[in-house]
Amino acid sequence: MAIHYRLSELMRTWEIQHEEPTGSLTFRRLAQLANLSPDTLNRVANQKVSRIDHETIDKLCNFFGCNLSDLMVRQQDETAAKSRVGN
Repeated sequence: MAIHYRLSELMRTWEIQHEEPTGSLTFRRLAQLANLSPDTLNRVANQKVSRIDHETIDKLCNFFGCNLSDLMVRQQDETAAKSRVGN
């Protein structure tokens, strides 16, 4: 199983809701607004993080006004899915 972070989607939705130009909510800007590291946000958005701090999750959910399930989704591994289909 893999966890997929939906940070980029949430950022685009935020821009639409706040009538901001596309691309205006950069990692640097979000980092300032949510008191987070731009490097952390970049790793999360690019699915390059193996673990994430609870405080980071909480800050992102608070900023976007979302639930945990809006920020991340569990995706089934293709290999596991194929083995179940064969059984």
